Amino acid sequence: FTGIDNSNCILNVPFGAKSAYAVANQWKDFVNIIEMTTALPTLLDSKISIYPNPVKESFRIEGMKEISSVIMTDLNGKQILTRQVNEGEHISVSNLPKGIYIVKIFTSLGTVERKLLKK
Repeated sequence: FTGIDNSNCILNVPFGAKSAYAVANQWKDFVNIIEMTTALPTLLDSKISIYPNPVKESFRIEGMKEISSVIMTDLNGKQILTRQVNEGEHISVSNLPKGIYIVKIFTSLGTVERKLLKK
């Protein structure tokens, strides 16, 4: 953080972690450390599903009641796709290599994470 005025920056950290950040070498110089809870809960028992899975060309998300945001990442966390989708809308993955991907679906009620296998 060379050249950053740490006294004017706000460092947002997970709830309950402020004291750990306050003494950590790379963060201790920040004056304004604010604890935050995550904005949306994870929906563990959600009826939202991805079909078909495994997928070759495109998939769709079923069980959403509204337009939702979708972020798709590879297993290293690199974002592959970010977009708004409607229930049943086809999402093309034909240009992606075979492998396993993580699809995060953000709704007004919370987030859902699903694994997607690309054949």
